[in-house]
Amino acid sequence: RSATIMRIDPDTGMGAVYATGMRNPFGLAFDPASGALFATDNGRDDLGPDEPQEEFNHIRQGYDYGFPYCWDNMTEGGCENSSPAIGFFTAHSSANNVVFYEQTEFPPNFQGDAYVTIFGSWVVPDLPTGIMRVSLTPAGDSFTTQMAWFATWEGGMPLGLVVGPDGAMYVGDYINNRVYRISYGFP
Repeated sequence: RSATIMRIDPDTGMGAVYATGMRNPFGLAFDPASGALFATDNGRDDLGPDEPQEEFNHIRQGYDYGFPYCWDNMTEGGCENSSPAIGFFTAHSSANNVVFYEQTEFPPNFQGDAYVTIFGSWVVPDLPTGIMRVSLTPAGDSFTTQMAWFATWEGGMPLGLVVGPDGAMYVGDYINNRVYRISYGFP
């Protein structure tokens, strides 16, 4: 059952494979607006410093996302039937937790987007870390993405990310052993 996302029946505890072909689908979140499931996927470490890129995937039941033989939306060598990623992060940057911002503290153009912690790398030092903002646009039966830095980090590795009832984002830093609060304006 490795390289899968499982669906567990809470009444019986029985599991079934929901989707396959992901090495490390670290962060999963449902978009409240569309009901669609999204996940980050951190790729292999043995292909050099520039590949494979970390992925942002629209997860659909029964789909295969290509791991271990397909990455970076390859379309040959047996990869023709792999579901393509809808967005990419820098190779080895460790795209982790995902949250959708549905509060109203931030301006309207920040609401409804996904936010992803970029942890950094033990494999490729000095990669930028922080939080990426992922804006989704419906496209047929899936989505396209626009990605931009929301917050950059110095001297830390952000990992945990939640939106609090006060509308602020709370970020756990693995290196500094702290939780940071990100809010709009001066609360």
